[in-house]
Amino acid sequence: MDKDARNTMTNWYLAEYTNSEAIKEISYDDLNRVSGSSLYNHLYNSGSTAHYTKLPILNETYTYNDISQTRTSSQVSSVSLTNSSGYSKVLTYEYNNLGYISKELQNTICENTHTYDSEWMDLLVKYNGNSITYDQIGNPKTYYDNSYFSWEQGRQLASINKNRGMIYYKYNEEGLRTSKGFNHPVNMLNLIKMNLLI
Repeated sequence: MDKDARNTMTNWYLAEYTNSEAIKEISYDDLNRVSGSSLYNHLYNSGSTAHYTKLPILNETYTYNDISQTRTSSQVSSVSLTNSSGYSKVLTYEYNNLGYISKELQNTICENTHTYDSEWMDLLVKYNGNSITYDQIGNPKTYYDNSYFSWEQGRQLASINKNRGMIYYKYNEEGLRTSKGFNHPVNMLNLIKMNLLI
């Protein structure tokens, strides 16, 4: 924590990078926004004067527009998920006139597009040109990745049909989700025991 009670350091476990524990340092700008972060692990050097050396893994910096929306996120990594040479990329975000994200670009190349409803202008209806549909009260019915959702009692999610199979949910009288099942509604995992979420 710094003098303003902001978190400036966290511990991470990096199985995808180094299969080891690491430290993430966080910095802030004058408006209390995250301006950057550095992820590194420690190499212990033994010898007559044992000490730790920082090994950088990933450095990120952020810029913002006039209303504090994230404008760019720059990443430089010394370790890649697919090779040891690392990578460098800049993610840029564009927004529409209402402040909703409309495009995501990587190194100036458009990666993702967001399209909103012409009447309910905060309602996302397409992602990369793939449609998202909703029921009459705003619950999603189909998603851009070909997932299908069913609902009961208004806002209670009953099932999700994904490419990998079905997911089912059950609720108690108070409307709390109590069970979750995969591919068969009979074999459910209890999510609440003795009124505690498990």
